[in-house]
Amino acid sequence: RAFLLAQAARDAAPEDAQIADTLGWVLYKQGAYPRAEALLMEAAEKLPDNGEVAYHLGLAQGEMMKADAARASLTRALKLAPDAPWADAARTALDALGQ
Repeated sequence: RAFLLAQAARDAAPEDAQIADTLGWVLYKQGAYPRAEALLMEAAEKLPDNGEVAYHLGLAQGEMMKADAARASLTRALKLAPDAPWADAARTALDALGQ
């Protein structure tokens, strides 16, 4: 259901970066990493100061075996929002990548 709602929102507002992030995150959770990464990259480019978007992108990049890009995105996410609810998970993901 989340995918259908996010896809409908994307169809209605294809330029909205927050919707791109939401749909990308849903796709990430479904294991559709290439499509998720593309949407999250778009969102990150449009929202460069949003730590959560950078976090989502970093996780997707990690699943795509793009370790350097994942490290950069996760590091940026933590720089932007070091105390965010997802910050510990970002640090764990960074550790797994071997910082």
